[in-house]
Amino acid sequence: MDTPIDRLLQWERGETPGPWYVNVFPTNRCNLRCAICWQRRMAEFGEEVPDERFMRFVDECADMGVREWCFAGGGEPIMRAELVMRMCERIRARGMNGVFMSNGVAFKEDYFMRLARAGWGSLTFSLDGPTAEINDAIRSKGSFERATESIRRMRKAKEAHGFPGPSLALHATLTSLNFDKLDQIAELARDLGCEAVGAANLTDAGPHCEPFRLDNEQLAAVPGHVRRASARARELGLSDYFCEVLSERDYHRPKIPASATGLLRAMCFEPWIGVAVHADGRVGPCCVYWEKNAGSLLDSNLPDIWMGPHLQKVREDVLSGRLPGFCAKCSPAPPSLGVRDELLRRQLAEARANPPWEQLRFPRRQVALARKAVSSVRRHGLLQAMRRGKQWLELRKR
Repeated sequence: MDTPIDRLLQWERGETPGPWYVNVFPTNRCNLRCAICWQRRMAEFGEEVPDERFMRFVDECADMGVREWCFAGGGEPIMRAELVMRMCERIRARGMNGVFMSNGVAFKEDYFMRLARAGWGSLTFSLDGPTAEINDAIRSKGSFERATESIRRMRKAKEAHGFPGPSLALHATLTSLNFDKLDQIAELARDLGCEAVGAANLTDAGPHCEPFRLDNEQLAAVPGHVRRASARARELGLSDYFCEVLSERDYHRPKIPASATGLLRAMCFEPWIGVAVHADGRVGPCCVYWEKNAGSLLDSNLPDIWMGPHLQKVREDVLSGRLPGFCAKCSPAPPSLGVRDELLRRQLAEARANPPWEQLRFPRRQVALARKAVSSVRRHGLLQAMRRGKQWLELRKR
């Protein structure tokens, strides 16, 4: 297994592994004009990374050991459809996989077929209500009908050709218009042929989000609606991540104890396990990163950026508690990165306290184990040494 925890342990051993996952925003252009979108504050988006540079980036990621990808916005990835299809195909050809997020309104059956034949993992479609009236008030007129029709076509194509994937999921952003209708969104997901459904909190992008913010009374009612929606999803045979709404809502930045050592001193693990690439080529450690002085794919390669002075400075600052300015965007929203990092924190502490023998891969340990095995055979004989070795392994696994 190669997990984010493995990468963190490698960093703690003085190694410099590559990123485990990549979040890529191929474009900021979009075919919708959503009422809650950050783009309401901007009119110009600047240049985009050329197609072939993005293709080379896929190979750089594979060479550095990347495992998971997420195509998101930004804008709508399908605005650069041919590029992202080629990227997904190469990602799979290089042994990686990921999630593709889309608003669905322009998602053609041909795109699905290409992803399915490549063995792509997951497609997530964004809808913000169980009806056209609710969804279109947030996402643009006519978007509900177009998106749901696209998803139905994907399901039919999947069934007709017997493709095992990609899995289909429905995702909603929690607003004042839909917070009490999450169970209906789960029912819509089942009706559309999706296998998973979930929601996330609204990221406040400015005054234009005011009509969609939850008031105190609505906020107090959210836990009950989430529990009901999660139960309904299970009844319908769906996987769900509605609980992330509550996890994000209850998230607070951790207090790092003075006794913490190594990476457990870091308030956030993103700079050690992932990168986010914006449409203009800037590379940062996470999706909220937005600094002009970041390294760029337009004038450098990923290995040089990953171990370059800018990201190294970010790591040093995060490790010392001097959070970069962009980290403020992660509290109070979107705290999903913090929720994930808290899980990693617990897993890292557990891995340190009880390191499974399978993770002890570095050469010095292997040499030591080999020498110990040879010595045991000499002293106790082969059969007794094997019994003692088995007992030792069992103890290490506990």
